[in-house]
Amino acid sequence: MSEYASQGGFILYLTSEFKLCPLNLRKKLENTLLSHNDCKLVLKKFDRILSLFLYLQNHHLVKGKELAEKFDVSLRTVYRDIRSLENAGIPIYGEAGVGFSLVEGNKVPPIRLEEKEAIAFMVAEKIITGMVDSKTSQDYLKGIEKIRGALGERVRDLMSIVDDSIQLISHQRQGKDHPFLGTLISTIASKRVITVLYQKLNSENAERRTLEPIGCYFRYSSWYLIAYCHLREAYRTFKLDRFQEIIEENQLFDRSVHPSVKEYLARETENKESWVVTVDFDLEMARYTGSTKYAFGWVDEEQISDTKFRMTFVTYSFFGLAQWLLGFTKYVTIVEPPELTDYMTSLIEDLNLHYQKK
Repeated sequence: MSEYASQGGFILYLTSEFKLCPLNLRKKLENTLLSHNDCKLVLKKFDRILSLFLYLQNHHLVKGKELAEKFDVSLRTVYRDIRSLENAGIPIYGEAGVGFSLVEGNKVPPIRLEEKEAIAFMVAEKIITGMVDSKTSQDYLKGIEKIRGALGERVRDLMSIVDDSIQLISHQRQGKDHPFLGTLISTIASKRVITVLYQKLNSENAERRTLEPIGCYFRYSSWYLIAYCHLREAYRTFKLDRFQEIIEENQLFDRSVHPSVKEYLARETENKESWVVTVDFDLEMARYTGSTKYAFGWVDEEQISDTKFRMTFVTYSFFGLAQWLLGFTKYVTIVEPPELTDYMTSLIEDLNLHYQKK
């Protein structure tokens, strides 16, 4: 985007939703901004009014109470914002007790989106909002709402049907313990150095580190940050739910000297010795592996007989996988490698000695 509005050193980057608005509304808002001293206050109001316009674009008829709840403002503020849109030349139909709607012929030309693309958006929405923190989820939903506002009516109706037909069910809310996810993504994008307070798993006291954040990834139901650590002078991986504090510094770092997340993870994988593990489960016990199996490197499975179910794992350590498999006792058999069988045998012997001492 290349348009800017400025006054007294303040620069406003005109957002994509601003571009979606009719020219007369844009000019009205630009003139108001340039004549107002409190730019932050005006920008907040503009953001709300633009969002209100796009919400009306997306809905046939909306009551004032619904708009007040949607934008967390009073009914009086909703009426003022509606008047602002009308003063900017946007024809709005309104009737007490009925609601508001844009007069036909004054809506943004629809984005051409195929049905399969609309469905993909809705599926992505369900997954994303179940895996990120509430702030990032809200920002994503706000963006989707703006996209919906510029779609044709038929595709919008389809998205509403799909929205009501898909639900992500999980035993845990994936993003609830990651309040810093949005902040970290922002600092990664702005190439800003951060100072963090981090609680290591086996440490009593949290440590303060200065980091250059490179990227985040989601694995085994948790978010992780890859960053260059100034203290260790090396790359380190941090689990997001162990951060206690994150401070954005004024210092910027050179992103070009660091690998991408994809490159870093590929390099880490290459440097680790991996094992392909094949395990046979009794058929009745296999169903109890559930989603937990993914945390131990599950890659494939097949039923090999009326009583046996074979699973394949790729792991970098026997320890976690062996501990998990022990819970299935005699109902699991290691097919390969023999080293895992030996390792599990030693664990059982140690366990036996431990309880004999009791």
